[in-house]
Amino acid sequence: MVKKFILNDFNKNVIKLMTGSTIAQAIPVAASPILTRIYSPEQFGVLALFVAITSIFSAIVNGRYEFAIMLPDKDEDAVNILALSLLIALSVSTLLFLVILLFQDFILSILGNNEIKPWLFFIPLVVLMSGIYNALNFMNTRIGSYGVIAKANVIKAVVGTTFQIILGLLKAGILGLIGGQIISHFVSNYRMVKEVIRDKTLLNSISKSKIKRMAFKYKRFPLVSSWATLCNVVSVHSTSIFLSMIYSASTLGFYSLINKVLNLPMIVVSRTISQVFFQQASVEKRENGKAIKTFKSTFIKLLIISLLGFGPLFFFIEDLVIILFGEQWADAGKYAQFLIPLMLIKFVVSPLTSTLIIYEKQVIDLYWQVVYLLLSIGIFGISYILGFSIYYFFIFNTLVLSIHYLIILFIAYRLVRST
Repeated sequence: MVKKFILNDFNKNVIKLMTGSTIAQAIPVAASPILTRIYSPEQFGVLALFVAITSIFSAIVNGRYEFAIMLPDKDEDAVNILALSLLIALSVSTLLFLVILLFQDFILSILGNNEIKPWLFFIPLVVLMSGIYNALNFMNTRIGSYGVIAKANVIKAVVGTTFQIILGLLKAGILGLIGGQIISHFVSNYRMVKEVIRDKTLLNSISKSKIKRMAFKYKRFPLVSSWATLCNVVSVHSTSIFLSMIYSASTLGFYSLINKVLNLPMIVVSRTISQVFFQQASVEKRENGKAIKTFKSTFIKLLIISLLGFGPLFFFIEDLVIILFGEQWADAGKYAQFLIPLMLIKFVVSPLTSTLIIYEKQVIDLYWQVVYLLLSIGIFGISYILGFSIYYFFIFNTLVLSIHYLIILFIAYRLVRST
């Protein structure tokens, strides 16, 4: 029984991806005690603002067609969706560059942070690199190249973190933090593309007519899923933008550090399981008409891991932050205790929300994400009007969004159970 559990395809793929992701995410976190003594909270705040903006556009730069790469029966169709995803990413990034060129001053006035001015024109480049990564990541997942994905993530982390430390020691300031981000995207994409271009016959099957056919067949992804995703990512990263606007850059710096640390399990474990869950559940649905077995087993795994991880952390996080990052980052530890309950719930629920995509219920996902966005805006609006301290803001935010995540979990379960 134990041998069967260890050796089945789902667990082998999870372990392979998790190993790469763990190493990749552990590297910058392990380097954080060095980085927090090189860079100030304010500089981390500028980086967080840059990452927030690029992440918002990166989430929809492919029109969400990258998710459709997993769905066709034929690899020939999948590779044409890959080409479509890359073309859309190039178009969106070019348009974004023109918008920044024409409205730079207006954008800066909205952000209320002039420190980011020199880096605005690097945003389209990072967005394009992210779009390429999104498409290559799903193509490699489809063909089972989990090892390639793991290696690319490790290389990205090593290069990016090394670059940040070296430039930080050279007193390069924010250039070191953002520069490391940019370089890391190039090296990871180079490693990912090598595996995809090996099959020349498959690449030769790409044509304009097939790309158009795939664009029409999976048009619900850009028409529905992209809006749902945009609402979600704006909701998530609006925290960074609003914290900088309403409170201060240093507050954003504290939040960005602890958010990165707490999100490590989300990225290393939860997202890894999500990636494999999406593939396995898609296969189960194609073969059996529903994916209830994969859904239940994945939920149990996520719940156990989440309770064992976040439970003890809740009681020791404040002292750990001071020990690891220094006294000047003590406020980050206080923020963490208010964020952990929400992180625990998100860890369990987030991977399972891809059930809506597998069952092509993008409209439900859109409604949920729109409500998420409205709740996020409402939380900040109420906090600002009532003059909430940063601590009351985090309590309010955690309570409201936790309930919202539990609602979508219930919806996903009803969907797989009743189909």
